[in-house]
Amino acid sequence: MEGTPFNDKSFRVLIAEDNPGDVYLIKNYLSPLDFKVTNSVTLKDAIFNSLNSRFDVVLLDLGLPDSIGLNTLRKIIQAGVEIPIIVMTGLDDEEIAVQAVKEGAQDYLVKNSITSEALVRSIRYSIERKNIQDIKERNTLRFSILSSATVAMNECNDVFSIYRIVCNNVLRLLGKARICYFDFLHDDDIRDCQNCNGLSSLLSGENYDFLFNGKLNNLSTITDLKERLLPYMGDVTAGNLYVVGFSREEQHYGGTFIFSESALENNDKDIIEAISNQASLSIHRRVIETQLRESESRYRILFGEATQAKDALQLLNEALDLKVQERTAEISEINELLHLELAEHQKTMEKLKESATHLKEINAMKDKFFGIIAHDLRNPFSILLGSSELLMNYIDSMSIADIKKIGHSVYNSAKAGFMLLENLLEWSRTQTGNIKYNPQFVNVKELIDFNISGVRVYFENKNIDLITGRIDDIEIRADQNMINTILRNLLNNAVKFTHANGKIIVSAFKQNNNIMFSVKDNGVGISEANVAKLFRIDSHFSNTGTAMERGTGLGLLLCKEFIEKHGGRIWVDSKEGMGSEFKFTIPLSLIGEDITVVTGISASVH
Repeated sequence: MEGTPFNDKSFRVLIAEDNPGDVYLIKNYLSPLDFKVTNSVTLKDAIFNSLNSRFDVVLLDLGLPDSIGLNTLRKIIQAGVEIPIIVMTGLDDEEIAVQAVKEGAQDYLVKNSITSEALVRSIRYSIERKNIQDIKERNTLRFSILSSATVAMNECNDVFSIYRIVCNNVLRLLGKARICYFDFLHDDDIRDCQNCNGLSSLLSGENYDFLFNGKLNNLSTITDLKERLLPYMGDVTAGNLYVVGFSREEQHYGGTFIFSESALENNDKDIIEAISNQASLSIHRRVIETQLRESESRYRILFGEATQAKDALQLLNEALDLKVQERTAEISEINELLHLELAEHQKTMEKLKESATHLKEINAMKDKFFGIIAHDLRNPFSILLGSSELLMNYIDSMSIADIKKIGHSVYNSAKAGFMLLENLLEWSRTQTGNIKYNPQFVNVKELIDFNISGVRVYFENKNIDLITGRIDDIEIRADQNMINTILRNLLNNAVKFTHANGKIIVSAFKQNNNIMFSVKDNGVGISEANVAKLFRIDSHFSNTGTAMERGTGLGLLLCKEFIEKHGGRIWVDSKEGMGSEFKFTIPLSLIGEDITVVTGISASVH
């Protein structure tokens, strides 16, 4: 056991000494403390007793009948003796004794100077020092095992490899043990770490809820389970049975059984739980990736069937076909970027408890993000599935009005999916560094005009007045693609949450050393509580537009990152029921010249 206290303990002492007088003197010094003392006259006898009996310390004379000098110490260490060794030497050999400590002895005593107090103090010091060294080496091994297991699981491509990594690293940690794993994702649901089959029905029909609480449990008292597992225990005939389950978001994936002859130490349990938590995350990530690939495949099949059935919506289908072809080619790239984003958060931990806490925080944030994306991707696809099924089965009996209504639903769903995928792609590129900041001189008025023309049809559909307020005809140094993305998202959001016959005001003017952009609407507005959730990846705020449009909040997160790349900032002033005004600043370029405002323009677009 680590950190075994020595207070009030009767130590077992082995004296390797051929001088009866010295042996008598040492025994006499130790007799008041009730130490158990055994004497070996030769080095061969001392090695045999050390390896075959339990001793706490060896008092080793360097001059024995069968060995002289430092070779005496070297031979006993090479023989595999791991208990603390105190070298005893004469006055003339003190230099040799100091060298002996450098080569592995815990302490040394000069025979003519030995006192009872010095002898007891040396024994206690040597045992304590050896215990500290053993703990340090054990903790180093634990850290190495946890780090290598984490890295290996992040590089795995299949679930079975993750199970094998868990088993192999637990065996490295425990030494004498046997590991079996059970897997609920596949037909052959239970195997041991050597891929032994035949355990697939072990848990059939049983409800072992304790397998899935995420903690290492000692199940030695569970007679039924232990008896069922006995044929697979191999050389382990007694001791403890442990189990830890792999689960995430109420999904149970499997776990491991551990057979150990002795009870596990708390530090070993912590390492096994940390490895198991990492395995749960890695398996969960593989499952999510598989579900995304299956969703992509189902969508492609649906799109092919729907295209053949919609003659009355030919123009809409052509536009939808172009958008889907462009975005489906990028879905695999998005998955890879998300995978890289997760992998980048897996860092080698400097300390065991600090690294475990950090890893749980990262996993919780990414799990929430995956849940948001999976939920928001499902909505437009569900509408597309239902609408396309109606067209496929009942188009011959539908009126033109019904077909137009369904077509409008398909268009809105495709548009929502398109915007989500486009924002998700650009956001993921910012996280992986694939989007390069490429500033150049661009005209503010031309930027505003370009983006207004791109969303004009959405304003007209809801009969919204688009008013251009003060727009300074001025050049700024900025990345044109990023500014277009920012303006496009803010204009789309304004249309989405403004009622029909409402109005939106767009402005851009010089303010101090910045250009202030503003998109103001008189729509539904945002409550004070929900304003605090904007621009954050760990808070999901999504609302329904005035025409039942759906939003995800990802576009605002993308806007914030692009604006911060320019050294600017974004914020919102809003009152629920009275509209919102989104503002952001872009610093003016410092090129050694005075920047002047040419004109201020005010117009109205209907």
